[in-house]
Amino acid sequence: MKFKNTLITSFTFTLLTSVSTMSSPVDYSTFATMPKSGNDGLSFDLEGNLYVSYIGGNLSGDKIYKIATDGEISTAVSDLAGPLGIDFDSLGNLYVANYNTGIITKITPEGTKSRFSNLINVNGIVISKQDELFVTSYNDSVVYKVTSGGDSEIWLQGNGLNAPVGIALDEDENVYVGNYNNGRIFKIDSDKSVTELGSSLDSQGNAYITYANGMVYASGIDSNRIYKVPVDGSAVTELEGSAEAGFNFPNDIVPNEDGTKLYVSNFQNNKIIVIENLDEVTAATSTTVTTAPTPTSAPTKVNKSSGGGTMGYSVLISLLLFRSFKKSLRRL
Repeated sequence: MKFKNTLITSFTFTLLTSVSTMSSPVDYSTFATMPKSGNDGLSFDLEGNLYVSYIGGNLSGDKIYKIATDGEISTAVSDLAGPLGIDFDSLGNLYVANYNTGIITKITPEGTKSRFSNLINVNGIVISKQDELFVTSYNDSVVYKVTSGGDSEIWLQGNGLNAPVGIALDEDENVYVGNYNNGRIFKIDSDKSVTELGSSLDSQGNAYITYANGMVYASGIDSNRIYKVPVDGSAVTELEGSAEAGFNFPNDIVPNEDGTKLYVSNFQNNKIIVIENLDEVTAATSTTVTTAPTPTSAPTKVNKSSGGGTMGYSVLISLLLFRSFKKSLRRL
């Protein structure tokens, strides 16, 4: 459960005309300090514990950490093979994309581990309401779809995909995919119609993306910033204050249950950073003209599913090592 495809209910109250331009600050702080640097995928389980995949700096990472609701950090899963994207299904099973082997590993709530599907160079993973997996492959520039029974197919290729990494779902089951190589971000609806929403402003592209409350968020690995990508095709902008927030190669990014907070893993340090007050920023920059209390959207139950979250792929070695070996590793 990535808590990434949420839509909270908001209300506007009786006003003759209300136009607000005051900017509310976004707060950034360290949510957790992990045992090591080189962390990647993020996902919440059904109880609100945060899971973090550890890939390490040389493809040798082999575990998933668990950050309990009381802050305690422990090893939840070990003996993996380059774990990247992670997500939970509606029954609480954890799925892990192992980059080194292409295997999707399934871990039950009781801890039983098994091979669920075998693909190629898997990166980001997100799970739908029907417990179908959507998985990005950086090297092959495709998106796989894997049924709840483990049958897989190439769900999307071409259509501008270029080293897709980040992947996310919204409350209507639209899929969002972000390219690592050029930062282009796409929306794919149920009939596979592809719409480009825009491009990340990061010069290197982007790693992961997520969705929350009508907005796609993308982590910029080269600029150490977070970007907002409106789903209506409006201009991509930098999230307020992210340049000064202390990101160091930000990787996966997931929201909390109501979409008012974002959690970001950092590859080149051991920090998980939490971003707060997203809802206040949205409210402060909105323009409202109304005459009665009216819900702007219907309440939507959280889908038990992005990098991504939605999500998505991270560079598997440090930035300098990545650049020096990018030809032989094909930009891993």
